[in-house]
Amino acid sequence: MNKIVECAFLQDQAQIKKDVHLAATALKSDKRVLSCDDKIRKHFQKIGATVKELCEILWLNPINMPAAKWIFDGAPNDSEYLLCSQ
Repeated sequence: MNKIVECAFLQDQAQIKKDVHLAATALKSDKRVLSCDDKIRKHFQKIGATVKELCEILWLNPINMPAAKWIFDGAPNDSEYLLCSQ
C-alpha cells in the first residue's frame, strides 16, 4: 500500500497514511468499505487515476447512501458505488 501513499499529493500523504488500512483491507477482502469519511474517499478517488486497483472498491457512506438496504440485499456489486465513479 506504499504505492497508494506515494501517489498522493504531498499535502495529502499524512491523511492517506492514517487511513490507508481502509483501502488495503478492502483490496485484500471483499473490496467494500463503509465509511462516513467523505474526505478520505475523495483522496482515494484522486489516487485512483494512478492506482487503478482502488477503482475496484465499492465505497458507501452509511449516512448519505442507502447502506442498510445495500447490505440487506447482500452488498451486491453496484457500479454506482465504485470508488472512482462517485
